[in-house]
Amino acid sequence: MSLILETSLYVCIPLQFTVVSLAYAMYVSAAAQWTDQPASSKQFNIRVFLSAYSSIVNSLIFTRNRNTLFSTMEWVADLADCTYRLADNKGKVAMQQSALQSRLYTKLFLSYGATVYVAVGTGLLLEHRHYSDILDMTIGGAGDPGSTWRQVVGAIGYIQMPIFEYNAYIGCIGLFLTISLVSTVTRSLITVQGQINRGVERGDCVPWTALQSQVVRAARGSEEAFADVLPHILLSAYILPLLATADVVFNGPEADLFALAISPVVLVVLWPLCDLGDGLLEAREQLCTSAYSGPWLEETPSQTRRRLLMMSFSYGRRGLLRTRGLGGGVLSREAFGDGLINWVKFLNGIINLKTLSKD
Repeated sequence: MSLILETSLYVCIPLQFTVVSLAYAMYVSAAAQWTDQPASSKQFNIRVFLSAYSSIVNSLIFTRNRNTLFSTMEWVADLADCTYRLADNKGKVAMQQSALQSRLYTKLFLSYGATVYVAVGTGLLLEHRHYSDILDMTIGGAGDPGSTWRQVVGAIGYIQMPIFEYNAYIGCIGLFLTISLVSTVTRSLITVQGQINRGVERGDCVPWTALQSQVVRAARGSEEAFADVLPHILLSAYILPLLATADVVFNGPEADLFALAISPVVLVVLWPLCDLGDGLLEAREQLCTSAYSGPWLEETPSQTRRRLLMMSFSYGRRGLLRTRGLGGGVLSREAFGDGLINWVKFLNGIINLKTLSKD
């Protein structure tokens, strides 16, 4: 319930102001690449640009899909309640442990999100001295230091501080709250599917058939709610850490706080999402084996037909944790492994370039 309340508060944030302020951050960050700044500042501005883009898309899609998202959360809550009543004592213990894991992961994601916000917010404050110069050079050009334009630019520079801090806040809360929702909903579906698998294997499948149809509905609703937003979350969970890690490799201890905080995102965010996607896929496939191992000889023809229908469902590929668009697909441990291999190749290239530049 607390997660639903936090989500409601996030949705109630004025979207128009959020989009405008994030778009302004993207403009300033992009314009900074044409100004005379150190390479470290330009790297920082690239990361700010990508973060702002991810936050804008996340906010728009989250707002568009919020009704589907809330409906899915209600379905999953009802499913968990019904499943808990049907499960035996061992199943109840497993569901309680899953609920505890969901709470722990939610605390982990939100705590790490707070850490990232502090690091990004501090980095933005440290880079603030460049913003007025960027604005001056990209709009008005260099002018008399005592001119009215320079005074206006200076005032805007101070106004930018709370705007950029707000952008960092909304970006972190949007990213990590959405990840927490994905984790909670997917883990709940995995747990419910696991109890259905145990139920159809141990006895009559009829009580579980209606529950399975509700799982299908909730899983498809979850897929629709998250499939569009996940690619943009993965931008923050893969591309940004890649750039941050390159900054750490190049600059070592002198890397900014933003880079140091973002670098571990691959392990803190991307791996849990791929692990959950793989868990949901395995739970779906296990349904066929569990139903096949059930008490066929003790069932009526009607019960047997239902069992066969449940077995055929396990071959479906709807209702999984997947992304749409370029490079889209089901999130799994295999997908994480492929991404990690490309990650290592990129870092090796960066290290080789650094070695050659020293030589």
